[in-house]
Amino acid sequence: MKLKPRTTYRNGNGDRVSIAGLARTAPVDSEPVFWSIQGDHYTESGKFVVTKRTTPPARPEEYERVTNRESLRNIASEDTSPDAVSWWDGVKTEGLS
Repeated sequence: MKLKPRTTYRNGNGDRVSIAGLARTAPVDSEPVFWSIQGDHYTESGKFVVTKRTTPPARPEEYERVTNRESLRNIASEDTSPDAVSWWDGVKTEGLS
């Protein structure tokens, strides 16, 4: 699966994830990163991106972004229900990442 902007998905927990578009961040696992309306980030293949601290004190270069193949927050399927599709009507996403 490849994520698409302005599309609703379901994660492994069954929660709705609204993918807004490409994030302005470096690739993770060699894949472009997308951002969700909920504030989370996902690789193009739908893996949930976690940012974790590597060493103190905190500086931006001391964080790494990783994925976990087994995470229930990974995207499991696209939600094509009429409610999920119509949710995007009137939602502005350009320039918000």
